[in-house]
Amino acid sequence: MQRAELQRVPLRLIAAWLALSALGLFAGEFLIGLSRPALSLMLTQLAPGLSGPLEFIEHRGQRHLRFNARTTSPRTLGPMAALPAGQPLPSSASLAHVLVPLVIFGSLVVAWPARSGAEAWRRLICGSVGAALVLLLTTPVQLVGLIELAVHDYAQQQGAPRAPPLLVQAMLMLEGGGRWALPVAMATLVIALARAARRSDGWAEPLGRAAQKP
Repeated sequence: MQRAELQRVPLRLIAAWLALSALGLFAGEFLIGLSRPALSLMLTQLAPGLSGPLEFIEHRGQRHLRFNARTTSPRTLGPMAALPAGQPLPSSASLAHVLVPLVIFGSLVVAWPARSGAEAWRRLICGSVGAALVLLLTTPVQLVGLIELAVHDYAQQQGAPRAPPLLVQAMLMLEGGGRWALPVAMATLVIALARAARRSDGWAEPLGRAAQKP
């Protein structure tokens, strides 16, 4: 990559960040709404003992994505603590919080220069899959992690000591910097895959020309 291209990356990154932030502001709820079936499926996989719809609500002047969860069966927490079937356990995350990892990911994928139109298209296709993975690996973990943290605190208060569940630890890791590190790592992978595919095309071209010779 030429030095001039590298020098333009910071400006491209700022422009991409602003553009995607504006898109999230005006169309973020619609886009996340389209992802609700996949998010609900992921929530079911992470917390099979919980069930409930995902919905958008207004909370303290901000739009939130709420998981209206209820327990599907009784849950024993200790000798003196239990949750009955049907116990409401809602959790929510602000829409801005949900969108931040996607904006980080998209900004990096868009800002890094592509060496050809074909590479740009491959990056777009890989980026769509990468964005879906970023969303599914952050928002459901946060929503279920908040519920498990509340349940853990309740069990502690009832004299049922227990180690923090794995999902609580995963949520704390995300909130401790993982929400930034994950989209950066995913964007790096997407860019590398698109670039590697371009190199494969480069190897294939001489072979194709050789095959056409009489």
